[in-house]
Amino acid sequence: MLFVFLWSTGFIAARAGLEEAGPATFLFLRFSLVSVLMLCLLPVLRPAWPVSPRAWAHLVILGLMMQVIYFGGAWMAMSTGVGAGTAALILSLQPVLTAVLAGPVLGERLQRRQWLGLGLGVAGVFLVVDHKLALGLGSIAGIVFCLGSLLGITAGTLYQKRFCPALDVFAGLLVQFITATIIFLPLASLEGWNVTWSQQFVAALV
Repeated sequence: MLFVFLWSTGFIAARAGLEEAGPATFLFLRFSLVSVLMLCLLPVLRPAWPVSPRAWAHLVILGLMMQVIYFGGAWMAMSTGVGAGTAALILSLQPVLTAVLAGPVLGERLQRRQWLGLGLGVAGVFLVVDHKLALGLGSIAGIVFCLGSLLGITAGTLYQKRFCPALDVFAGLLVQFITATIIFLPLASLEGWNVTWSQQFVAALV
């Protein structure tokens, strides 16, 4: 229940913060701050680090998909007018797309009842998104960014299952967040560090 609460309200916070900052600037601040906080916890938690260059590379690639493409696409979508609810609905298709691709990629199979449930989810999301576009509450470009975000999180989920099944969660996330910080640094600079330090933005960032 806590996960559902944090995941869903994250879209609302993002939409509010994007009224005061550019998407790349917002994400650079987000990832850099959380990286610093996690680095401060290293002496206490002492995570298990990757033991080979290939394992490190897998975590960097995972960071590109799970953090840069997923969050970057979602934030760009909302910054171009896609509502928080619409973005959340589109990205909630991730389990559906993962299930479809898990067969050919991982050799996993679903039961008929599971496919029925996933099919109903697809239909529901389609109806809501189509309605939003008809009312002018979104844009084609925004939806494309959202779909790119969806592909990123799906690819990352499958990649992690195949190449990083036993990663230390803390170490893995820290590498991903530092990767995202490095990627969003020049993008935030291109935006001109567009941010207004209002109470609304600070609350959204927290």
